[in-house]
Order: sequence, then structure tokens, then C-alpha cells
Amino acid sequence: MGRSRSEVTDQPSRSALRWFRIIAGTTALIPVYLATRGFLCGAGDTAILAAMGFDSTLRFLYAMMLGWGLSVVYMMRSPGKYVGLFRLHLAVLFLGGLGRAYSHLFVAPQSSLATIVMFIELGLPVLLGPWHAWLFRRRVSGGAETA
Repeated sequence: MGRSRSEVTDQPSRSALRWFRIIAGTTALIPVYLATRGFLCGAGDTAILAAMGFDSTLRFLYAMMLGWGLSVVYMMRSPGKYVGLFRLHLAVLFLGGLGRAYSHLFVAPQSSLATIVMFIELGLPVLLGPWHAWLFRRRVSGGAETA
């Protein structure tokens, strides 16, 4: 007939969870590094960009990216506890990729590095989102849903 409660677990396998934490946590360290470097360097020595307020805006956005990356690294301590927040972070990353794609298509083609980053920002949520959903899927057990 149906499965007993002892046959259905609410936890993903340790191996799958470990690999997910390694991959998601490591990829989150990339924006942490880039944001820290960008925050410290700003727009560089270009006085015109600094006078236009670009340096200030750039440092603000780097600080936001640093916070995003550090929060993902923090969530990887216990990814099952932050399911909704992690999915929101993936959506924000995807929106950032859409912004780059819009700029690339309608403003001007970006550098090859920016194009690679755009594909990562668009692809990573598509890969990590379903994997995360599979790891922490809702299971039916004994007539009641469990998270």
C-alpha cells in the first residue's frame, strides 16, 4: 500500500547535500572576491567618472554584491533552513544576468569577460534552482506534507 513514515526521509542524501554546498558556496566566493576588489578600487583614477558620481554608485553596487555573496556563503551552512531566501538570491542573480543581456543586446556588446559572466548569471540559477528544489522537495508522508 503506502509507505511507512520511517521509509520517507525529509533530508537529502549527505553526498548530494555536500556537493551542493561545495558548488554553491564556491561559486558565491567569486562575487565576494570581485566585489571586495571593486569596492576597494572603485572606478579607478578617472576624475570624470568620479565627478559624475559613477565611482560612488559603483562602490555602492559592489557593496551590495558583496552582501549577496556573503549571504549565500552563510546560507550554505544549512541550505535546507534557508530554502526561500536561497531561491530569492537565485532570482536576483538571474535578474542581474537579464540586465547584462539587455545591455549587451540593446546598448553595446560587452567585453568577452562580461559576456561570460552574463552567461554564468543566467545559467547558474537554471542549474542550481532545480537541484536545490530536488534536494529540499516537499514529500508526502502519512497523508501530510512535510518540508
